[in-house]
Amino acid sequence: MIIYSSLSRPGNRSCNEDTVGSIVVNGNPLLIVADGLGGHGAGDQASQFVVEQFISSYFQSGDQEPGEYLNVTFQTVQNGLIQLQEQAHCRSGMKSTAVVVIWKADNITIGNIGDSRAYLFGRFGYLWRTTDQSVPQMLALAGKIREKEIRHHPDRNKLLHALGDDSEEIRCEITRYPNPNCVRAVLLCSDGFWENIDERQMAYHLHRSKSPEEWLERMEKIVLRNGRNVKMDNYSAVAGMMR
Repeated sequence: MIIYSSLSRPGNRSCNEDTVGSIVVNGNPLLIVADGLGGHGAGDQASQFVVEQFISSYFQSGDQEPGEYLNVTFQTVQNGLIQLQEQAHCRSGMKSTAVVVIWKADNITIGNIGDSRAYLFGRFGYLWRTTDQSVPQMLALAGKIREKEIRHHPDRNKLLHALGDDSEEIRCEITRYPNPNCVRAVLLCSDGFWENIDERQMAYHLHRSKSPEEWLERMEKIVLRNGRNVKMDNYSAVAGMMR
C-alpha cells in the first residue's frame, strides 16, 4: 500500500504559483506537482489548470497503459492551456512545468516537462531522478558544469520546454522505471524545493521518517534554513512511501 502527503508554500513571494495534487483510482495513485510561470494571475492559473486536468482525466483512463495515458494527457493539457491563454489574451505568459508519477504494483511511470523533479529512493538511498529541461541541465549533460552546480547556476530559471509553450506538439519526457520492486519512496517537487536540499539529505531524512508527513516536515526545515536571507521562491512537494 502506498501512502502520501503534500505541501505547497509561497516562500517569500506574494503569490504561490505552485499547485500539487493526488488521486487514487483502482488502488493506483497519480501524484503531480506543477510550477506556474508568468507572474501573478497567470502562473498560478496555469498550474491549477494543469493539475485539475490531469486529475480529472485520470478518472477516465481506465486500463490505459500509463505511458500512453501520460503522452496523450500532456498533449491534451497543452492544447487546453493554449486555449486558456487566448481567452485571457495572455499568449506570452500562463505556462507551467509539470511532473507526474503513476505508481502501480508492477510499474512506476513518470512524465515531466520543465524543471520540476521526481526522485525515486530505495532501501539504501537515492536511486534516480528526472532530467530537467533547462539550460543548466544541458550544460551538466555536456560535461561543462557539475551536476551539483545546477542548483545555483545563474541560468537555472531558463527552461527549454514548458506546458503553454507556443508549439503544436509538447516535448514531455516519459520514463518507465525498470525496477519498481526496488522503490521504497518517491518525491515530486518544484525547483524552489529541490534547489535548497540535496539528494543525500533527502535520503537521510527518509530513513528516519515513519510517514510521508514526517519526511516532508524534516526536509522543509532544511529548505527553509538554506533559503533564509534570499528571495525564496514558492516551494512544493508530494511524498509517497510504501507502507
